[in-house]
Amino acid sequence: GGTKFTTNFTNEKTATAGRITTIKREGLVDLGLSDGTLWADKNVGATTYDGDGTKLSWDDAVSAVSTPLSLPETGVGKPCKLLVSECTWQWVTSYNDGSRAGLIIFKNGGSDISKDPHIFLPAAGWQNGDGINTSCVYWTGTPHPTYTNNACRMNLGETGRDVELNDPKSRTYNVRLVRCK
Repeated sequence: GGTKFTTNFTNEKTATAGRITTIKREGLVDLGLSDGTLWADKNVGATTYDGDGTKLSWDDAVSAVSTPLSLPETGVGKPCKLLVSECTWQWVTSYNDGSRAGLIIFKNGGSDISKDPHIFLPAAGWQNGDGINTSCVYWTGTPHPTYTNNACRMNLGETGRDVELNDPKSRTYNVRLVRCK
C-alpha cells in the first residue's frame, strides 16, 4: 500500500510510501558549469518543471539514486558550489506565467526562459514536523564530516545561497539530481 508516484527520468520504478527505488535518466540541462555537470530539469517525483516533487529523508534520497545520476556534492569545485558561483540567478514570484515562486538558474549570462538554458527550483520549502518553509531547500550528497546523523543541504532563496548547511538526515527535503562528467 501507500501513495505511488513517479519521476520524470527513464528506467524508473514506482515508489511507495515516499520511498523511491530507482530514478529515471533523462531530462538533463547543461548550465555550462566548468566541471561539465548536467542538472535534472525537475525535482525527483515532479511531473512538471515547477512541481515540488517528493520530499525525502537523506537516507531515502541516497538509496534511491542509481548511476549515472547522483545527488550533487558540496565543496570547492563540486556541483553545488559551481551552481552558485558560475550561474546567473533570478528569484521570481511567478514562473512561466504560473503561480510558483522560486529560483531560475541560468547558464551564466542568461536571462530569457524562452531561449536560455536554465533550471527552475520551486520554493517548495521543507518539512520537519513543525511546518513548511517557502525557501528552496535541497539535499546534497555530502554527509556531515563530524555528525554522522547529519548531512549537508542547500538552502537557496531570494538573497541567500548556502550550500553547506547541515541538518538531521531524518528531515525531508526536495531532491534535484545531477550527472557528473
